Amino acid sequence: KGREKKDVIFSYIPSIGVRRIGSLFRVRSDYSLGYEQFLINSRNNHFFGDVNSLFQFTGEKLTVNLSHHMGYTEDQVSDTQTQRAGVFYNGVGLEAIYALTPKISVSALYDNFLSYYPRNSTNDQVFRSGNSVNNSTTNSDDDNLHTTNNLGGRAYYHLTPQTDVFVG
Repeated sequence: KGREKKDVIFSYIPSIGVRRIGSLFRVRSDYSLGYEQFLINSRNNHFFGDVNSLFQFTGEKLTVNLSHHMGYTEDQVSDTQTQRAGVFYNGVGLEAIYALTPKISVSALYDNFLSYYPRNSTNDQVFRSGNSVNNSTTNSDDDNLHTTNNLGGRAYYHLTPQTDVFVG
């Protein structure tokens, strides 16, 4: 722990997006191109990109959310922040919410998250710890490709038309 280097990191993240809200459908998409600047370890400076999309159908009792998230970033691969590795990621999520009463809803969720560490000398040293690993598999053809699948559910309590509380 005594060998850790401290650094000041500035993040610049301009973004642009578009959304359309209708009576039954909602669509949103946005793009961010960011830059992280390290004041001490300037060799860690890097660009990253991120695309997010959401498609939502809202019926009388059923709401379906389909989301997509993809991009490129650099991950820390050592405790000292001196080594970083590039990672491409792609995630898809599906949630079906059913209203049992005006105040209570339940949902089923599925998420698939794929991360790919391109091969190079730094990435071959990458330690891989997923964001949420319920069922993680490694592709035998390429040990730098990782898939995480999550299956779950939620119970919602609608406090107000604008505020929900959920467990799950």
